[in-house]
Amino acid sequence: MLIKNIPLGISSQKFSLERGCGMRFHRVHLVFLFLIMFAALCFGQDEKPRIAVLDFQSIGCDSSLGLAASEILRTELGSLGTYRIIERAQLVKVMEEQSLQISGAVDEQAIVEVGKLLGAKMVVVGSIVRTGKTYTLNSRFIDVETAEVKKSQNIRGNSEDEISNMCSSLAKVISEESSGGAITITETTLGSVWLVQESDFTGVWTRRGKSNVFDAIWFLTKDGLHAELAMGEPVNGAIEIKRTDQGKALGSYHGAADASGRGYHGTATWSAQATWTSEPFFEAPVSQQGLGAVWIVKEGGFTGIWRRTGQSNNFEATYFLDKNGVTGELVVESLEKGALRIKRSSKTSVLGNYLGWFSAGMRHVSGNADWLPGLVWSAEVFY
Repeated sequence: MLIKNIPLGISSQKFSLERGCGMRFHRVHLVFLFLIMFAALCFGQDEKPRIAVLDFQSIGCDSSLGLAASEILRTELGSLGTYRIIERAQLVKVMEEQSLQISGAVDEQAIVEVGKLLGAKMVVVGSIVRTGKTYTLNSRFIDVETAEVKKSQNIRGNSEDEISNMCSSLAKVISEESSGGAITITETTLGSVWLVQESDFTGVWTRRGKSNVFDAIWFLTKDGLHAELAMGEPVNGAIEIKRTDQGKALGSYHGAADASGRGYHGTATWSAQATWTSEPFFEAPVSQQGLGAVWIVKEGGFTGIWRRTGQSNNFEATYFLDKNGVTGELVVESLEKGALRIKRSSKTSVLGNYLGWFSAGMRHVSGNADWLPGLVWSAEVFY
């Protein structure tokens, strides 16, 4: 009996041993997979380029605005996930070690050295400037590796309340720059309308069909009249838009969709002669449905720029008197690596050329002009 039970005992021990080894192997295998996944996650994070944002200078406004703008920009960049953000505390520590201040006038070479110490690919420096009621967010993106200014960008707003949105727009421009490389400019790339900021001017560049020619008009930014618009839900294609000027209700636009189904036209309650036409434009060439991002409006001798607030039915509007505008014709030529040369002409002469570059996301263009040293311009492209 004992002899007969021996093989059974050996077999049971062997089974238990194999089972135990298998379970241990399974646990080791799971731990190994976890370590691989953790390492991959860490490696993926390290692959993101690092970016440092110095505190922006405040010019003509409260010193806290520059600090607030730079902090909002860091947060917005972090939410987009394109870069790893170097925290301000870490930046302050390195700047103090180099006997530099985190804001104000800092030598570009010193900025590059700080960027290298922090392992940053790019450093953003800038200022927020108040002139009258206009706030301008100026910025430069410095490539740490080449020690060159990769791009300059300025964004304007009409009040302190717009600074957060201005920083959000700037973050998107910076994020788009990260992909780099050559960009192919196609017929679609040129969009339908460009909204341009150029020194003290706001420009509306409207493309002629699918050509490379634009009809342009420029207005002094400070001459703009500002209003708030609230659009009701369309009923059988008809819309009502309530207009408020500086907190005072002016009246309502009444309109209906035009034959194309894209634009609107109608009248206004504050004047028996007031008529208006509009067309919405979109941030991307696909899915052009709904209210769009910006409307260009013609209304009794005025050009209106209506910017939609997020995905709401509300708009921030600016109106310019057409007779005060400067008109011109623009011819766009494509150069290498996303560069453009844009010839600007009036009815009587050629003024010169804009030179500009598309951002990697193809939503923004910025550059300079050969007729005025130091002139910087930027444009948003809509479809």
